[in-house]
Amino acid sequence: MKTPAVCIAFVALLASSSYAQKPLAHPDLSGRWQLAESPGLLRGGPLVVTQDATTVTIEMEPAGNGSPSTTIYRVPGETRRDNTAAPPTPSSPTAMTARLLQIVSHAGWMADRLVIVSHTTYRVHWPTEVANDFDHEFVSRETYALDPKGQLIVERTTIMDPLPFSVMIRPDFVPVDGTRTYKKQ
Repeated sequence: MKTPAVCIAFVALLASSSYAQKPLAHPDLSGRWQLAESPGLLRGGPLVVTQDATTVTIEMEPAGNGSPSTTIYRVPGETRRDNTAAPPTPSSPTAMTARLLQIVSHAGWMADRLVIVSHTTYRVHWPTEVANDFDHEFVSRETYALDPKGQLIVERTTIMDPLPFSVMIRPDFVPVDGTRTYKKQ
């Protein structure tokens, strides 16, 4: 009577151990990618992605003036912290300025998608609205995946803390959410 139960347990153990030993294959996102389509306000320059077993590097080239930004993510799951300590420098006594204080990011694979979640804090100086500087935070989630045509699909969603006063938000102050499609160059 015990023989069938032992055989079933042994087969289940073999199946689970062979399944656990197979590493999950992740897509290779490496390459130079050119923006293929950008609906609405979405814009951006080329992306350069390099990838190995433990890191993904994303270099974003600006659409206009400016220098490229390069970020190296260790995957799976190491937290990355980028800090700056400089206070905001207002361009005029009444100008609103926002100075990056900290970005805390965590990257990892969810099946065939690279997911990056970042918590960003700015120190805001807005003398026409509030007497003292304040910290403003938002959380963004970006996913990078290949579609069936081999295009790179980048989706971004942002949740922003409310401001400490009621005001119409400037369009350049709000992160742009949406989906961007890139073709390999």
